[in-house]
Amino acid sequence: MIFRSSSRLITRHKLKTLPPSCSPFPNQQPKTKHPKRKPKPPSTASHQFLSHFKSIPDPIVALSHLLSSPPSLLDYPSCSSLIYRLSRGPGFVPVLLPFLSHIHSQRVPLKEPLFSTLINNLGKLGLPDIAVRVFDSISSFNVAANCPSKTSLNSLINALVENDRVDHALNVLDSCPKLGIRSNVVSYNIIIKGYCKSGDLDGARQVLDEMVERRNIRPSVVTFNILIGHACKENGVGSAIKLKDEMLLRWRVVPNAVTFALLMKGLCEEGKYDAARRLMFDMEFQNCKTSLVNYGVVINDCAKRGNFKGIKELLSEMKKRRVKPDDAIYNIIISYMCREGRVHEAYRIILDMQIKGGCNPSAATYRALLDGCCRFNEFDLGFRVLNAMLASGHVPRSESFVCLIKGLCENAKLDDACVVLDEMVKRGNICTDLETWNALVETNFCQ
Repeated sequence: MIFRSSSRLITRHKLKTLPPSCSPFPNQQPKTKHPKRKPKPPSTASHQFLSHFKSIPDPIVALSHLLSSPPSLLDYPSCSSLIYRLSRGPGFVPVLLPFLSHIHSQRVPLKEPLFSTLINNLGKLGLPDIAVRVFDSISSFNVAANCPSKTSLNSLINALVENDRVDHALNVLDSCPKLGIRSNVVSYNIIIKGYCKSGDLDGARQVLDEMVERRNIRPSVVTFNILIGHACKENGVGSAIKLKDEMLLRWRVVPNAVTFALLMKGLCEEGKYDAARRLMFDMEFQNCKTSLVNYGVVINDCAKRGNFKGIKELLSEMKKRRVKPDDAIYNIIISYMCREGRVHEAYRIILDMQIKGGCNPSAATYRALLDGCCRFNEFDLGFRVLNAMLASGHVPRSESFVCLIKGLCENAKLDDACVVLDEMVKRGNICTDLETWNALVETNFCQ
């Protein structure tokens, strides 16, 4: 269906019509080995063309521009740039596939990361069948002799699992010996994650046994972290702790900070905060250093329960242990304070994280504080936060701009409101409603 509907597009862009076959790439033959040649350095003309080509906003217009250019400019940088753009939207797929056929016929030298990204994007678009066809065709393109490799294989498995095709992904793994590809622990981890996502823990355990017994692949700590995270959600922390003991005793896989963080999160969700805190000390006795991810779990739980005293104690403990908080930790605390209306305290924490902590606030940090200022009518502080945010290269949401303008107008701060409006116009976020304009006009009239 895709190729039938795309034939008109092929004619329009002077591409060859696809033959009536099940594959988008005709006459596929295994790539013969050729002696490696040193690639020629790109010319100045190619650089200029690529810069201009990337500046074209519409991918369809860019496609027409590329096809009407000299054949020498149909190279890997330009083709890969266009393929990345076309594979991000489902409406471009009917054009993408004929373009791939054209590249195939022109023997444009490509690199495998292009196919890996393309398969990932097709999976995100909900097109796993096309992802399979692209994977099957990789060896017929002008790529390295050892392609497809494990990277493309894992991209395909992930695309299938994301679209609830776990059984199909298993069949792909079974065909690996015929393809000359050796699967690895990452391949099986993706499938185990797929079974866990569908709520089938028994199926995930069977895949674990198969990877060890049939493929002789040793599970990693990531394998068990996937299983433990799912067990916490479905069967409770008790079964997850048994899994943690099994990974150490049976499989000789040492748990890491993420393993303990998953168990701590499960305990916190069951209302067992004290048990989660004790687990942080237990992990030290098991030669596993406490990290940010562990503190993030307990700080987040304190924030949910409104326990600001507990947050302060945890921050003090982090300082003693020389564990430096990152912006994710600060975001949890600031978001909690803003929800409680403690925006001035949140602002002081932002100052502390920069001056004392040496950590720069992210866009999410500023947005949380700015939205809190707007929610609790602290518009003067919000104006200061906006200036700091813009100076740091971050931009708030359009809704925050509008809310701040209205609030400043209500407080007769017309000059500040106009500055905010100016910033909206500069950044193309001008989407104020009639009420906002009325507030600006009325404030100006009153003054």
